[in-house]
Amino acid sequence: MQTVPDGSKEKKCQTILTMIQTQHFTQRYYERILGKQVTTLSPSAMRDHVYEDINKKLLPREKLMLDIFSTSQNVVRLPFNKYYQLIVCNNTLITIYH
Repeated sequence: MQTVPDGSKEKKCQTILTMIQTQHFTQRYYERILGKQVTTLSPSAMRDHVYEDINKKLLPREKLMLDIFSTSQNVVRLPFNKYYQLIVCNNTLITIYH
C-alpha cells in the first residue's frame, strides 16, 4: 500500500508536468477554474500557466491518485479542488468537469 507523502503543497507533482494537456482541457480549465476567457496567449504559455495552477491546487492525496491512475488505459475521473473532476486517460488530461 502506498502512503501519502509528507511533502508540503509546495512540492511539485512530477506526474502533472509529464502529462499531455489537450487544447480542449486548457480552454475548459481557463473557463471553469480560472474564470477567464481563453486569451491570445500562445498555447505553450497557457499550458504552462495551467500546469502551475494545478500544481498549486492539488492536495497531497490528489497528487498520489494522479500518480497512480495517470497511465490508466481507461477514462478515469479524479477529484480536484473539492468541486471538480479531472478526466484523465493514458497520461493525457482530457477535460475538467464541475
